[in-house]
Amino acid sequence: MTTIAHPPETLEGWYTLHQVFSIDRRALRALDDATRRRQEQQLCVALTELASPEDGGWSAPARLIGSTGELMLVHFRPTLDALGAVQQRLAREPLMDAMHPVYSFLSVTEAGLYHITAQLAKD
Repeated sequence: MTTIAHPPETLEGWYTLHQVFSIDRRALRALDDATRRRQEQQLCVALTELASPEDGGWSAPARLIGSTGELMLVHFRPTLDALGAVQQRLAREPLMDAMHPVYSFLSVTEAGLYHITAQLAKD
């Protein structure tokens, strides 16, 4: 008798986007103090909004040490469209013009149902 191998079943979870940026300090220094402060405040407002959106998820910044990038933004959202909205929201911020993408990674979390798959294979 031949045993049929079944791949483990999974449930898709939330989508994750990691964005790593280098900071163009020359571009920041070219801004007058008032403009730079205003743009920093606007970006802080945007990041605060993105941190805990009404439709679920979260975003968080992290300073990187020993990397080619200096800032990482991590976003978790329930849909790819929601991640796209995050990207569009950030792209509208003038200060992001001084942030150059170094690396990005898109993934989806999944919940493994390995034990259920194994049980079904036995039956």
